Amino acid sequence: MNIKWFKILIVITALCFMSAAIVSCSNKKVKAPYNTEEYYKEALELVAKKDYKEARELLTEVKNRDITKEYAPLAQIKIAETYALDEEPELAIEEYREFLRLFPSHKNAVYCQFQIACTYFDQIEGQDREYFAAGKAIDEFKKLEQLYPRNPYSDIIRIRVSQCRNVLASHEEYVGFFYYKKGSYDSAINRFKYIINKYPDYERIQHVYYYTGLSYLEKESPAEAKEYLKKAAELSTDTKITDKARNELKSLKN
Repeated sequence: MNIKWFKILIVITALCFMSAAIVSCSNKKVKAPYNTEEYYKEALELVAKKDYKEARELLTEVKNRDITKEYAPLAQIKIAETYALDEEPELAIEEYREFLRLFPSHKNAVYCQFQIACTYFDQIEGQDREYFAAGKAIDEFKKLEQLYPRNPYSDIIRIRVSQCRNVLASHEEYVGFFYYKKGSYDSAINRFKYIINKYPDYERIQHVYYYTGLSYLEKESPAEAKEYLKKAAELSTDTKITDKARNELKSLKN
């Protein structure tokens, strides 16, 4: 190959590389100049597409760069919501708490406190986990009522707190019955009495009275047994337990 053709080949090669570079650059998406409203709208579109990670990147930029503070609180809420949608409840709670720290007087503060409580409530599952989650949910619902007494969630709070209390009482009954079956009647009685005193509205309170009475019978304390069996017989949440309690009372009379 002579020098002339060699030079031509070099020029052609260089042109090819330049052409490829131009095509590559044209295919890259050029990031638009920052605009708070447009970034927020684009983030919402990403959330709708379930692209939560990309959405959070835009929302974080909105939160940090919104000098008007109109979109920053909304972005913080959406960050929390994306974690909830992404099944990361602990991170969602952290972000809702961050909202309350940054914007304590914002109109959506009550919503964020409610979401914290509901996120704990939604985690109630499994004998061990449900006990912790129910306790935390009650604490957060009470905090909501204390901080925002005129909140719009009163009816929901009442129902969910009642459900949480039943979960906690159920756990105590489970432990008490374990002690009863094991023959540790004093420990069983302590657990059952704790339920009676703290959770008198427990949906299975009749069972608690009944097994308290049986525990006293096993301890050969008929007077105390009669007191709790009588209460179990008077309640009507479970007719089988009512009949059993009455039979025990008849046996005591005889």
